[in-house]
Amino acid sequence: MFGRMGYVLKVNWCLTKLNIMPSHINKDWRQGMQDAGYSSGATAQETALAIASNLPMSLNFSLKEETILDWLIKGMIDPKKIDVQSSLYKMNGLLDKIVNLYNQIYSEELEIDYSKIVP
Repeated sequence: MFGRMGYVLKVNWCLTKLNIMPSHINKDWRQGMQDAGYSSGATAQETALAIASNLPMSLNFSLKEETILDWLIKGMIDPKKIDVQSSLYKMNGLLDKIVNLYNQIYSEELEIDYSKIVP
């Protein structure tokens, strides 16, 4: 309904849910990531993950992992997507937590092809 502008607002809201202030991120880079997410059909949550996973540690944010786990449970992120796996991989072992939770929730095994993950 709101198109790209609504998507951008939702991504920014998702970033704040992760405990990341969008205003602390380079505007041009953030907008480029949002455009790429929108164009690729990624959910706002998946784009927020991609942004968060590429931030320098110097920003000193404390990521809210429980938000990511909640997004998984609600189907807002798809851990079968390579881009999502790559983002989670960059976040200090969060990929393993997501895989374990996914396997507990669903009756299928989530298999990760680590050769396709972009570190």
